[in-house]
Amino acid sequence: MLLEHALDDKAEEIVASRMKAIQILLNKSLPDLSSMQVTGSDEQPLVIENNVNVFGELLKNIKLQRQAE
Repeated sequence: MLLEHALDDKAEEIVASRMKAIQILLNKSLPDLSSMQVTGSDEQPLVIENNVNVFGELLKNIKLQRQAE
């Protein structure tokens, strides 16, 4: 029922209850923020950082899909 509410194709906008359903489902499947850090030695310094805000990316994609329609 939660998934059906989150993915409702007939809804014209995302109301608060639908947004909460999306957030709950995302929290069950992916962390809100993931980070990765790799560092090298003094002789061969290497630093890689990767930050992903999954919920923010989902909202951007929903907005882009709505604009495309």
